[in-house]
Amino acid sequence: MSRARKWTSIAVAAASVAGISTQVALASTNSGSSMQNSGTASTSQSSSTSTASGMSAHSMAMMALHPVGDIANLNVNKVLSSTVSANGDNNPYAVTVNMVKGSKFFGQVFVSDFSNKAGVNGAGSTIVRIVNGKPVPFTTTAMGPAAMAFSPLGPLWIANFGKDGTDGNVQVTKPNGASFGSAGTIVNSAVKGPWGQAFAAPYATSSGVKVPPTFFVTGAENGTVAAMYGFSPPHFDTTTKFLVIGSGLPTMGTNANNIQGPQGMAWDAMSHTLYVADTADNAIYAYQWYGANTPNQGKGQLVYQGGALKQPAGLTVDPVNGNLLVVNQGNNHLVQLRVDWSGNKPSAHVVGQVVLDKTPVNPKTGAGSALFGVTATTDSAGNLVVYYTDDNTNTVNELSYQPTYGAWQKKTGGFLYAGGLPISGFPYWTATDSLTHQMKSVVPLYYIQQALKQLGIHSMWNGMALNLTIPGNMTMASSSNMPMSTGSSMAMVQVNGKTVASVPKLVATDWYSGKNTTYVAFNQLQQVMADLHINLQWNGSSLMLTLQKA
Repeated sequence: MSRARKWTSIAVAAASVAGISTQVALASTNSGSSMQNSGTASTSQSSSTSTASGMSAHSMAMMALHPVGDIANLNVNKVLSSTVSANGDNNPYAVTVNMVKGSKFFGQVFVSDFSNKAGVNGAGSTIVRIVNGKPVPFTTTAMGPAAMAFSPLGPLWIANFGKDGTDGNVQVTKPNGASFGSAGTIVNSAVKGPWGQAFAAPYATSSGVKVPPTFFVTGAENGTVAAMYGFSPPHFDTTTKFLVIGSGLPTMGTNANNIQGPQGMAWDAMSHTLYVADTADNAIYAYQWYGANTPNQGKGQLVYQGGALKQPAGLTVDPVNGNLLVVNQGNNHLVQLRVDWSGNKPSAHVVGQVVLDKTPVNPKTGAGSALFGVTATTDSAGNLVVYYTDDNTNTVNELSYQPTYGAWQKKTGGFLYAGGLPISGFPYWTATDSLTHQMKSVVPLYYIQQALKQLGIHSMWNGMALNLTIPGNMTMASSSNMPMSTGSSMAMVQVNGKTVASVPKLVATDWYSGKNTTYVAFNQLQQVMADLHINLQWNGSSLMLTLQKA
């Protein structure tokens, strides 16, 4: 079985997330005091040497293949939400994002509270989901939840460490957070102190062996790595098979207050490799999984040890470039490692470090240690987004990239088409991201609304949301499940009053009216339009809206 990473495949996948490289944004003229110039965009009319209309298709495609994936280039670090639950549970450990297609929680960030209101480690019982910047309980039946992973069918799997590890288990909840009861509680003597949690989708090996869907779990107290497979809902307790694929990993401590051992865990679907971070010896190990015949690989293959790792706790795979992202308990750093499998053994080197919490950590007591959980996804342009928990502040935070554009250049001569018929000309702006060199074009939303009207779709913009009213004979595809974010930099997109997406916005001056205008990023709106069977295209000078057959 080859471990080689298919870098071309990753680039193509990133491009498909990004949509088109020339990101058209939509704008609406300010109709009242509800809009204020946010200062997020420059309206300078200085010249630029790069324009959308002057770029070749190859150049635009190449830009789309290079989204931001290095943590050194992530320039926004913000608090997403408090993680303290209504019952007082706190001390956030694990963090994950629901990417289950069709789930009503799609795109929402989930966090586990490890401690209860009294501050007892391992006594927390709550998993919260972040909604509009606030924690909302998802389940309150956990028991010292240390890690989480979603099944693509919706259930959430939780590694419950408990207070001392001996009372730990793996718990499976229903897609809505409800309990399966005892049938959802998985216990196995091979795993003492469940901590890490990861999911691997089914795949076929190079020899044709079909590998079943699998969850992995670590034993933080006995140094094991186990695969769980063969499960059949709702009786996870009796159908789940265990196979120990790793053992002998270093451990220290005996309870929730002092445990160190194999904790962070991440599955790399591209190379079919399971990575495990061990806090006890500052190391990351790699394991192979190819079904029921997988042997116990002991400590696995050492990938990286010491150096930048200081009690590594959380671990995830960078979806942009396949690097490993690790959070350190020992110094509150986020570390980015690039793994090389070209030799007989894996090796890794550091490609980035970022301080996520400036609190100094006491090397003897651990006081000040903040970081336990980390996960990564991408934004609509394919850029890396990192979520991490901070138990010093009881928050979940977001590390992301905000494009920094050069001077906007005023353009004229754009033309709008609806259903193949010309509607009107319009002005537009272009600017280039100073880091990625991706070009962005913006055009007033008024013209988009006129084109939608020609297609039989009424639209209204109220300063915060664009609401599209579709006729009864028009259907919306079920695939529009885009992550929701809120805040002053976001605008909602609604269909028949239901919010279906949130898109970045900026404010600049409409040089025709002289008023402030809100510009909304086009690429996510393009997906909403696609789900309405509307093809929205921009070629750098012309904007075309056409109806597609459902």
